[in-house]
Amino acid sequence: MFKKIEIWVLYLTILISILLTISFGVLVRQELVGSTKFGWLSKNALFLSEIPVYLKALGSDLKLENRFPLLDGFNGTPNLQESYLLLSRYDGNLQEGIVELIDLTNFNTLHTWNPEIDSFNNLVNQVDEFKYLNRDNNNKRSILRHPYIDREGNLFFKRTSQFFKIDSCSNLIFQNTHDLFHHSIELDHEGNIWIPSHMYPQTLSYKEVGREIPNAANKSLLGNGGGYKDDAIVKLSPEGKVLFEKSVSQIFIENGLEYLLFSVGGRYFNDDPIHLNDIQPVIETGDYWKKGDLFLSLRHQSMVLLYRPSSNEIIWKGVGPFFHQHDIDILDKK
Repeated sequence: MFKKIEIWVLYLTILISILLTISFGVLVRQELVGSTKFGWLSKNALFLSEIPVYLKALGSDLKLENRFPLLDGFNGTPNLQESYLLLSRYDGNLQEGIVELIDLTNFNTLHTWNPEIDSFNNLVNQVDEFKYLNRDNNNKRSILRHPYIDREGNLFFKRTSQFFKIDSCSNLIFQNTHDLFHHSIELDHEGNIWIPSHMYPQTLSYKEVGREIPNAANKSLLGNGGGYKDDAIVKLSPEGKVLFEKSVSQIFIENGLEYLLFSVGGRYFNDDPIHLNDIQPVIETGDYWKKGDLFLSLRHQSMVLLYRPSSNEIIWKGVGPFFHQHDIDILDKK
């Protein structure tokens, strides 16, 4: 029934199978990291590797379980004084990210913003930096992060790499894709917007930090391409134009604090030694600061800086007793 084969044929078959398996794995990995080197070959390899996942999904009886059947809306005592909550959440029924304005005296929803993210994505130039924008940040996979509302009811918010301003009807006013924006959104006394970002490409060289961004395609995948997270302070006009941009690492260097850049962490390379998470503009001149100064919260340094952009000076720095702080508020002029 079965014919005998030469042993060398068996060994050759095994060797070829191993080489084909390795080659197939290489193609799958190239597609996952965003490489276009193998074109349709890597795309098809990834598709074939995911066939078992598709078959499992078709054959499974997936049920969505409500783990909190007794919870519906807000639970608790309403506030007696007028107060409001700007709530960013993912709506499971709509399968979209939304922002709601909640009246905390009665927990009623006063207004909802629900922008059409897919249409915003269509306006972005699909360069390598945003190669997977529609796949990873479409309307069903977007959370409207760090929302901020102005007096006209316009809403500012961020996603993985873009900064948006929409009106009260969720229509797009502008989107800025200059850099990878993150964390807090604050307005100054002139109505300009201050927001942290990761500068791309980084302003510090390989010689200075030991690592640099390999290519633009990885920025959207890894935040900054696996290189050094070059935190920056950015000032935008009400129309979304960049008016001022400065690397916090360069502020350290130019103010004689370069030694602090790698003063935290273990013995391995720290690609995020600063972690800027809040820029608080000074609205009124006080005893120790001037209008136009900025308080910067540096989480991984457990440090707060008072920085003067007009002269590029660090006026004051404080470390502790706080640890990994996340927000700065100016309570009075003193």
